[in-house]
Amino acid sequence: GYFTLPDSTQVYLNSGSTITYPVRFDGNERNVLLVGEAYFKVTRNEQQPFVVSTSNDQLRVKVYGTEFNVQAFKNESVVYTTLVEGSVALQYKNNTGTFTERRLKPSERAIYSLSKHKVAVEQVNAEVEKAWIDGKLIFKDTPMPEVLRRLALHYNVKFEVAENSIYQHRFTGVFQGRPLSQVLNYITISSNIAYSIIDNREDDTLDLHHSVVKLTMKK
Repeated sequence: GYFTLPDSTQVYLNSGSTITYPVRFDGNERNVLLVGEAYFKVTRNEQQPFVVSTSNDQLRVKVYGTEFNVQAFKNESVVYTTLVEGSVALQYKNNTGTFTERRLKPSERAIYSLSKHKVAVEQVNAEVEKAWIDGKLIFKDTPMPEVLRRLALHYNVKFEVAENSIYQHRFTGVFQGRPLSQVLNYITISSNIAYSIIDNREDDTLDLHHSVVKLTMKK
């Protein structure tokens, strides 16, 4: 859903996500707590930085005014932060238990490993990263692990991958308001991957209620 914070910052909250914030922002920082995924358009205030903390308390995103996406779901081993406009400073816990700061540039995505306490930064298409706000899925020669990660989040399903060779595939396509089965059919047409949906309680709908999709290689 979409809503506005007390400082006029705009937030787009993805499904299965929660954000905690005060009625008014007092003190030196504007602090919010995120569990899940959200896209922020932060109102600029040099005197009072905007800080997004994640539920594991190992990573903070500190900004003054910018647009960025954070994905920090419970039970996930990594936290993704993508900068669309402006600049952000990642403050993350390193191997010594202290915090290290790393700045991002626009169209960079930081992947923070909660277990290794390390950050990897890669170049991404920022428009693709924020497409979920409009209910879109955009894949442009996207590696299959990333495709499955986004599909799992968008359709609320889990994937079982029978063979590691499936991860070597890439996929291109743009979808909006399409059932999962249709997206999977396009994947099977463009590759030698086959799929089956297990425990599909509500056939062909956008929300499959934690169904499991099993992927195999075609015989």
